[in-house]
Amino acid sequence: MQTRIEAAQWNDQYWIKLIGPATFTAAPTLLKFVDRVLENGACEIRLDLAACGWMDSTFAGTLVSLLKKGNQDCPVRLRLHNPSKSCLEGLARMNLDKLFSIDARGAPDRAEWEAVEGGDVPKAELAEIVIRAHEDLGSADPGNEKFGRIADALRKNIRSSSE
Repeated sequence: MQTRIEAAQWNDQYWIKLIGPATFTAAPTLLKFVDRVLENGACEIRLDLAACGWMDSTFAGTLVSLLKKGNQDCPVRLRLHNPSKSCLEGLARMNLDKLFSIDARGAPDRAEWEAVEGGDVPKAELAEIVIRAHEDLGSADPGNEKFGRIADALRKNIRSSSE
């Protein structure tokens, strides 16, 4: 199933809806969109996960990566809204359920939603996103060291294949 990302600005917040599975293929689109709204001065990002069936480790790590964006004047405030049961379970398995602010309310109905287009991502860029996401996931909680080892293994694999 293809994942669709929609976004809307509502008051001083940027809302993002994820429709479909939250996987490594959606991570680059989300990162690029958030970078763009941060350049426009946004600090408040709301992610509605009601229509998200499940979340892989790369996407979860990407959410951790988003927390590191912004700057001293405008640190990113990321709030997850209305996550599906499967997403909540995934966040708990990856020891992230306490890291994020989670709200049971969904996205505003009256907002004007627009599709966020991703485009093709070069393999090297996608690999770097996957590795960074696993590094950030590994450092998010002491119980997540396995994700750091995955990132190390991926980085070594890429180095050895490029030699």
